[in-house]
Amino acid sequence: MFKPYYLDKTPSSATMDRIKARYPLNQAQKKIIKRYEKQPPGELAHIDITKIPKDIRCSSKVKERYVAACCDDCTRVTYAEIIKDRRASTLTYFMARSLSWFKQIYNFEFEAVMSDNGPEFIPIHLSLRKT
Repeated sequence: MFKPYYLDKTPSSATMDRIKARYPLNQAQKKIIKRYEKQPPGELAHIDITKIPKDIRCSSKVKERYVAACCDDCTRVTYAEIIKDRRASTLTYFMARSLSWFKQIYNFEFEAVMSDNGPEFIPIHLSLRKT
């Protein structure tokens, strides 16, 4: 079915099954999807980090750089910085600056912060317990 459109870039059948499972096709299943969008500003913040690709860095001599961002769930207002590494200590200071910025500019005090399960977001006491 997809071959005429995608030619040799056609997704595998396993990939298509995962996509169908993630995004149900009928309306009854779409209503079951649970959303976590918060209504009042400052109720939930999202934090994440991504690497800046080599082709858009200012200089080839610069080592890896990352963009860290903190976003309010309701308003989607985002604070972002370029940081030098992914260490938890670097992100702790980034988080302090971002929360201070939200408080000073928009008077938001977040009730919760949500992140993915990246190693930089795992608390030290949890990582020590695994060893």
